Amino acid sequence: MATLAIEGDTTAGQEMGGVVAETTTDFADLSLDFDMETPHYQVEIDVALVKLVVVVANTNAQNVTMTLVTNEGNVSLGTLTTSANTKERKEFPCNKPCRVFGVRLTATALTSRIEISSVEVEWE
Repeated sequence: MATLAIEGDTTAGQEMGGVVAETTTDFADLSLDFDMETPHYQVEIDVALVKLVVVVANTNAQNVTMTLVTNEGNVSLGTLTTSANTKERKEFPCNKPCRVFGVRLTATALTSRIEISSVEVEWE
């Protein structure tokens, strides 16, 4: 079994590196959409079986839709939701045969900050 891991802190609603700002925005007056897609990976064999997607995140009790994007079509993995102010590890089984894959995370009308710390895809 192999694992593709994307790690780091991707945060919606926080200042971005290199952007100068004197104030930050209070989410109480704002509603933001979130759309993130990992780089796609192409396996070196004819067909791989994507078995599991693992995400470490803090969604602050907001819903993030998970989708496995492949050359064989998209697969809905369900909804990622964590407790407020809690970083959690969530697993999404999928068992999808494909050659190219990536993961898309989307949310609409966010009213507080979310953090995506890592996205891992296990395949064989």
